[in-house]
Amino acid sequence: MVKYKLKDCFKSRASPQSYYPLWRRPLSTISFYILWIIANLGLKNSYILSFMTLILGFTGCLFISTGYLVTGSIILIFSYIFDLLDGKLARLLNKSNKNAKFIDWTYHSLIPTLAIFSLGIYLLNITNSIFYVLIAGGSAIVFLHKNLLSFLYLNIKDDIDIEGDKNHDFEKRIENIYSLKKCSTRFKLFYNTFIRLFVDSTDVLFGIMFFSILKIVNIYLILFFFINTLLWLYSFYTKFRDLYIIEMKIKIK
Repeated sequence: MVKYKLKDCFKSRASPQSYYPLWRRPLSTISFYILWIIANLGLKNSYILSFMTLILGFTGCLFISTGYLVTGSIILIFSYIFDLLDGKLARLLNKSNKNAKFIDWTYHSLIPTLAIFSLGIYLLNITNSIFYVLIAGGSAIVFLHKNLLSFLYLNIKDDIDIEGDKNHDFEKRIENIYSLKKCSTRFKLFYNTFIRLFVDSTDVLFGIMFFSILKIVNIYLILFFFINTLLWLYSFYTKFRDLYIIEMKIKIK
């Protein structure tokens, strides 16, 4: 007996299809059909899917570091499919919880970071040059800290109790930090068709796959390092300046 209809699965969408870049949309659509199948097969625990995202993520990184570049990158994309499914299943069953979100944030911060470092190990093995390991290590540190800056920034703002700030949903506030509303249409197009492949935690996995197929992951790694280093410096400066201004205003009061 079919308990869940396909239209019920599509209602579990967290974001509109237009939110996703072009390369994510086909997988997003396919995930609803997979969700319909697994939900009607009786899967009730989204944690299984959450842990599968991590297992596949680690496996993909291991494959990349041991020389199976394209295979590893494809496994990383499969981990993204499971990442889509765990949230959709939780919403479909009305079982969303903070623990699942914790695993989700762990996946989005840890797996892309490890994947980038795995590229460095892969390039070391085929070139015998430590240069790529140093670039990959620096990229991983910068990328991880750049993502952590947003959490640190919001937590510190909560600590100093800015009036009205705590009335906003944490995830919405994270989303606002990365908003492109003030940017020009041309920049948005450039960002959504190229830059996202280097800076967004999910799209980095697609960037690795695209550049792996083209066999130019060395170029990807170097670009990744410079783009994320510039963004990290800019993010650190703007957030530090904002917090400094807020503290000065509080002292004046």
